[in-house]
Amino acid sequence: MKRLKRSLGAVGLACAMVCGASSALAQQPAPEITAQTLIDRAKIEDMLTRYMTELGHSTVEAYVAFYADDAELIMGGKSVKGRAAILDSYNSLRANAGPMRAQAYAFNTLLSNPLITVRGDTATVQLTYTEVITDTQQSPPRVLVQGREYDELARVNGQWLFKKRRVVGGRTVPADWRP
Repeated sequence: MKRLKRSLGAVGLACAMVCGASSALAQQPAPEITAQTLIDRAKIEDMLTRYMTELGHSTVEAYVAFYADDAELIMGGKSVKGRAAILDSYNSLRANAGPMRAQAYAFNTLLSNPLITVRGDTATVQLTYTEVITDTQQSPPRVLVQGREYDELARVNGQWLFKKRRVVGGRTVPADWRP
């Protein structure tokens, strides 16, 4: 009986911690859900999926096309602004990546837990990404990296594009993040 009470107490403490951790999101009023915001959410999810599909499988220009002309990309402590600078940054990353991804049997980026908030022609996206590689057809998949994104999007000529994309590791939340 004592063991059961301790287990229930531990579960209660865990629930309280989870509820406390999510309270910052709960305190922010969610915008009204309309037919248009649902359509926009679907378009944003499609854009994110297409972007992640292009990443590592296509030309650098193909995935830089998902950024607005004046976008900012922040990866860890490095920040670049403008589509041309983002293109240079991705070209540099690809040049320094080595042959591992190119020679792999499969390379995929999985998206999970997307929290999308649409406000007219702008939106924010918070998500978890996981890069998975399979070296040969017979080898098991293995996780390369997992992290979070905190993105700001804008509708440009009817298309959702990255305005500011922050890629971070661990539990780091950007100080200026407002979902």
